[in-house]
Amino acid sequence: MPNKRDYGPRIVNERVAKCRVKNDWSQKVFGLKLSELSPKENEVSQSMVSMWETRDRAISMVYLEPLSQLFGVTKDYLLGLTDNEQGFHEEKSSFNYKKDEIEFWELYAFDKQPVYVDFSETLAHENGWAIYNRSRDIFVFSDDIVKVVECEKNKAKYYVADISRLDDPLEQKKSFSMQELLNREPIYIQMITTDRSVRSLYDGWYHHNENKTALVNNDGLVLPYSGLKKAYLAYGYSYDKQKARSYYDK
Repeated sequence: MPNKRDYGPRIVNERVAKCRVKNDWSQKVFGLKLSELSPKENEVSQSMVSMWETRDRAISMVYLEPLSQLFGVTKDYLLGLTDNEQGFHEEKSSFNYKKDEIEFWELYAFDKQPVYVDFSETLAHENGWAIYNRSRDIFVFSDDIVKVVECEKNKAKYYVADISRLDDPLEQKKSFSMQELLNREPIYIQMITTDRSVRSLYDGWYHHNENKTALVNNDGLVLPYSGLKKAYLAYGYSYDKQKARSYYDK
């Protein structure tokens, strides 16, 4: 994984530095002023300001409101959503990338597809579109590669342009909840792992056992219900059940 210094430009860090210089405040003075507007446990030292401006440390979301007040600019400006210090760019506000939000564990159904990664909660990285690579467990941004585990650690949110476009022949739109799982059959399973050997062994069509306590496939492999969304995702063929049955019976 590349060092954080090699990340793409962190717009928040850059704009905070720009505003500090514009106000002709030293890093120490700026830190003191920001500390006065921040909770006591979030006091800002000169060394912290220095790390922000050298992009060695991301600026936490807890400082966004105090920064907005201190500089007299909007949070949208600090986040890079507009170049107007007092406003919001209309063209950008109409860009509805948050049409289809997915959970972290649903990423595995979007291999080699574009995913919008939103770091707004921690500002650990610039928001943007990336290609998700399941086998390497990474996001490939236009100028960056970031481990998925780093995104999850920084409480990122994930959005897709078209939730119906998955990487298997089922054309599913959403993985099943437990209630849906119990009421559907056949069921297509995708293991939540980057281990290809495990996926090749377990991915495929399953049915409920006689007691409805687990899923079983034609090879006798058993998956307990408790593994749903922890070890595997469950899907069904929502458009043509007969076609789904034909896949299962092969």
